[in-house]
Amino acid sequence: MGLDVPSFQKAPGLAHEIARYLRSAIADGKFKPGEKLPAEQTLATSFGVSRSVIREAVSQLRYEGLIKSYQGLGVFVSETGSPSSFVIDSAALAESGALAQIFELRMTLEADAAALAAKRRTKKHLDAMKGALAEMALAIERGEDGVAPDIAFHRVIAEATGNTYFAALVRILNDNIRTSIFVARLNTAREGRYIADLVQAEHAAIYQAILNRDPVKAREASRTHLEHTAKQLKLVLD
Repeated sequence: MGLDVPSFQKAPGLAHEIARYLRSAIADGKFKPGEKLPAEQTLATSFGVSRSVIREAVSQLRYEGLIKSYQGLGVFVSETGSPSSFVIDSAALAESGALAQIFELRMTLEADAAALAAKRRTKKHLDAMKGALAEMALAIERGEDGVAPDIAFHRVIAEATGNTYFAALVRILNDNIRTSIFVARLNTAREGRYIADLVQAEHAAIYQAILNRDPVKAREASRTHLEHTAKQLKLVLD
């Protein structure tokens, strides 16, 4: 099967870009469920890359559950033709529109997680949140980015819901937008101590609402914080 593909010779992250192209081709029906993909050498020739690059791209799609390999037979599109796991295309996060969509998802998810955490948190969760708050405050004093305790704070809130899937999805989102969190905190630092303290106060408000077992205020505080974070990244949200 001939492929009408763009040139990837000078593109960075060749395997990722090729995986992205093949993922789109499967989604668009160019490769149907159960259909065999072209041979490794054929793909390498079509894309103008080495076979090792194709193997890496195929490995990404196999991990996502989009394709299956059968020894001696080749590589086939899975019967569903869709990923079997939640996947974020990290290359797409360079586009502000895609990142804005991720933040819309994050706001909805984390706001509800905060509300549930207010109902279900334990002393262990509160201690972990308080510890993360202290580390973020210390980072402000030292002029550091504070990304690690920021992510830890939101992760503990997700764990405090008592819902394994909340925790897993928040972990995936935050791991994928770690760079964006860093940029937001960097922008905050550049705007001065007042803004940094304001962001810290937003985290403290989330903690206080969860401590007080107030799901309404916890949801509101979480959403307000993430809306401000989006503004730091200059994202346009409706």
